[in-house]
Amino acid sequence: MNRLQRLVDPDAYVVTLNGAGRVAEEKVVARMTYEHPVYTAASVAAQRALPTLNDGRTAFAGAYHGWGFH
Repeated sequence: MNRLQRLVDPDAYVVTLNGAGRVAEEKVVARMTYEHPVYTAASVAAQRALPTLNDGRTAFAGAYHGWGFH
């Protein structure tokens, strides 16, 4: 994560899935639970309006554009 997020830190940060029992407990910074998105007719329709939120300085991109959840 250090390189991806441009973190200037002597500690190396790593993200893992299903790493229980493989990472020393004192090294764990955070635990998170994620779920797949649930698409509805309304949420898919709302995706079409997302480009109107871009203002020349901020551009919105991500899973809510309909290309996965990562």
